Amino acid sequence: MKKGVLIAVILAVIAASAAVGYVLYRKSVDPSSAVGDVGGASQDAVVLSAADKARLADERRHLWREATYADIRQKAQEGNAMAQRRLSEIYEDCLSYRSGLSTNLTIVSQMSTVQPKVRATVEAILAERERMCPYADAEMRAHGTGMAAYWLHQSAKRGDLTSEIRYFTRSVPQVKIQQTVYLVNKVVASGDPDAIFEVSSLLGRTGGHWPDQSQRAAFEGPYADQAWAIAACREGLDCGRGSRVIKLMCLSMLACQYPDYETLLFSQTTYSGKKPEVDVVVNLIRQQILAKGRANGSVR
Repeated sequence: MKKGVLIAVILAVIAASAAVGYVLYRKSVDPSSAVGDVGGASQDAVVLSAADKARLADERRHLWREATYADIRQKAQEGNAMAQRRLSEIYEDCLSYRSGLSTNLTIVSQMSTVQPKVRATVEAILAERERMCPYADAEMRAHGTGMAAYWLHQSAKRGDLTSEIRYFTRSVPQVKIQQTVYLVNKVVASGDPDAIFEVSSLLGRTGGHWPDQSQRAAFEGPYADQAWAIAACREGLDCGRGSRVIKLMCLSMLACQYPDYETLLFSQTTYSGKKPEVDVVVNLIRQQILAKGRANGSVR
């Protein structure tokens, strides 16, 4: 299974920035301790009702767009799995701002002074850095750069499916196809847009072929990972200007002028004019895999 260009860029930049602290932390824990019996008897996935999804969407918007560092940290310490994931991402992002993305941050800041379409996204990045990073950087100076991995691990152990997938895929050299099937089944049953997006990063680490040939375009085709990302956006994930995914694309690719992820994707040379083909795979994911999978409890 292959990893698409845009997803690969995001993952590479973040992974490079947090790599040292992550490796040091990972050596102290068993990667499988954050994940169920992957490839074995499946644990029951948390199935989200429409009311659950609405509540979680409100909570996510608050944590990612409105909450203070102190509020997020307190909720994380109280055991809120979503807040723990958010705190992990804050440490990752703040570390990248002063390492892997520091040059690009300077460039986009300069771009924003002469390109009005860029300004809103760049201002959001700078505002978040000012709100979060003085506190996050102080924590990392005191406790080390492994804070991002620590809180991701805590979130995964608490049952946050997105964190479970993210932590596991970062902890193993390659994901077996049976493990991917197990995790995708949990994603499908939950219907969680965050976890649906995370499948896009899982595919690039998976070896082997998807067992159901009728679904392979969604797991092995040239548009598979981007289709999962778009499906997540259409299922309710925050993919608009000001979202984390747009901020990361702005910093990693200097693509700061787009109002949402889908518009950004189809503006790129690789995907320009490919929307009909990508939509076929997105519809396969949403209308067959997600819809039928939720009804049956799995995708196979």
